[in-house]
Amino acid sequence: MHAVIATYGTMGDIQPLLGLAAELCRRGHTAKFAAPPNFGERVRSLGLEFVSLGPPMDTREIREVYGRAFRSSDPVQLVQRTLPLVVRDAPQMIAELQIACDGADVLISLPYQLAGRIVHELRQVPLISVHLSPFGGYSRRFAAESSRMINEFRACYGLKELNDPLGPEGSSSTLAIYAVSPAIFLRPRHWPAHHHMTGFFFLEEPWTPDPALARFISSGEAPVVFSFGSMLHESPETMADVVLTAIKRIGRRAIVQRGWSGLRFDALPDTVHTVDFVPHHWLFPRAACVVHAGGAGTTAATLRAGVPSVVVPHMLDQFIWGTLLKERGCSSDAIPYSELTAERLASAIEQALSPAGRHRVAELSARIRAENGVCAAADLIESHVPLTRPVLRRESASSIFSA
Repeated sequence: MHAVIATYGTMGDIQPLLGLAAELCRRGHTAKFAAPPNFGERVRSLGLEFVSLGPPMDTREIREVYGRAFRSSDPVQLVQRTLPLVVRDAPQMIAELQIACDGADVLISLPYQLAGRIVHELRQVPLISVHLSPFGGYSRRFAAESSRMINEFRACYGLKELNDPLGPEGSSSTLAIYAVSPAIFLRPRHWPAHHHMTGFFFLEEPWTPDPALARFISSGEAPVVFSFGSMLHESPETMADVVLTAIKRIGRRAIVQRGWSGLRFDALPDTVHTVDFVPHHWLFPRAACVVHAGGAGTTAATLRAGVPSVVVPHMLDQFIWGTLLKERGCSSDAIPYSELTAERLASAIEQALSPAGRHRVAELSARIRAENGVCAAADLIESHVPLTRPVLRRESASSIFSA
């Protein structure tokens, strides 16, 4: 089977699908990984074939647009400010994805990679949709506004209008895979039969920390980890000040992932260590708790690691993930980014570090570790896509990293 996997967004939209690509390659299939050029080095470092879609994502532009959008928790305002960036770059992505799909047996795409469904309709290549969140649309207003912008663009290709392209109509009509664990979200009864929940997707990759990080981890109690990933803050300096002030208030060791915001500090005590990219599967099990934005991938990683969360949602489904974690007893009260203060952050961390929170998340961790989302998804894909060439399975997914 020859698959093309198309995605769009930030690292949280890349990492889970890398896990799926690795599993398909382990099974002897071929997989082209199509994404913005910013992620080419990351994809190729894993021994996977990379296809560039669209122009590079401009972090300065994204910081300006998203930084302003984060001031409001209204999803409609967010889509009004951010979706035009995607629509603007979509023609180039569609042209490049059509070329990438030459000879493909299946196109696997996230719904908000607009090129995915459009290329499926233009080229009649079979489409399988992958969904990192199971919550559907956010409101009728959200569906109406996103549909208006997307349908105006679809009309340029002579394609019919969709009522909710980022919601139910963004899914495949034959196989929709939800990379979510049933341990935290029950499958809704109204879902069609071709919608399947597999468990979270994780990428298993060998990784060795640099000596400075290894020494810091081993030199004292488990640190609080701050990991806002690809969130771009309008003022990274202000965000860094809030984080450092909260760390000083709780009086604990901490690791801060600088992320796309590039959090920088003028001076740090010996009890605080900053890092850039560190795989969550290595870092989070060594944490006392994790402060994060509530993205699907980071939420999954904290649950699998068995550590409690402090969620600072910035946008869209992050608010829902924060609520779910609180309801499951795996986090403190979520703090919307627009309401974040050092005092509230410090208090939430202390709450998350309670023994009760760690006990509950440990129970969920055991269930999630017993799942294998990428394997279940690959089984579904193989059952829905006719195989056009012999399959030679490899021993383990790690073999692709030495290819």
